[in-house]
Amino acid sequence: MKTFVVENNIKGKLPEFWYHLPDSVITNPGKPFYIPEFAPHIEAHLTLVLKVNRLGKSIAQRFAERYFSEVAVGVHFRASELRKQLIDKGLPADKSWAFDRSLILSDFYPKDTFLTDSPISLLKNGVIEKEILPDFSNDAIGAVFQAVSNANTLKIGDLLLPYLSEGIKVDINDVIELKKANKTLLRIEIK
Repeated sequence: MKTFVVENNIKGKLPEFWYHLPDSVITNPGKPFYIPEFAPHIEAHLTLVLKVNRLGKSIAQRFAERYFSEVAVGVHFRASELRKQLIDKGLPADKSWAFDRSLILSDFYPKDTFLTDSPISLLKNGVIEKEILPDFSNDAIGAVFQAVSNANTLKIGDLLLPYLSEGIKVDINDVIELKKANKTLLRIEIK
């Protein structure tokens, strides 16, 4: 299984940058997030997660919706200061985003249940910090499928994170929640 994360996704444009995450980053719901000792400054990013349901290579934008039927939401934890330090030194920044247990996912849901007008909210200690409105149109998601599948064969079970919200700083004892229409999809204690 591969996990692809797209950064700086502009609606309708082919993304130019994405990266892979190893399997060890993924954590199931109900688990806390432990701030790693090597990176005390951590930010939480809200994301959608699309699960690939068929084999595909060089997928045209207009066919993207055929390649996923389940959606989750997640929080990708990243060490933003460490990332900047690594990039400034000309080093790979993988250590800042691909560490163990840095991606916590909700349960997966049929994508049709996410096709509503209600946004997904990221709350920190009960206060809404970020919101995204799921958009599964060919412009938004199709560009991601097309760009990633032009360079990589997508297989059943692969995960695509089509965009990340801006990050919010988290500290020990914070509680992060993801909600949609007052339903809690994910709750994460920061330790």
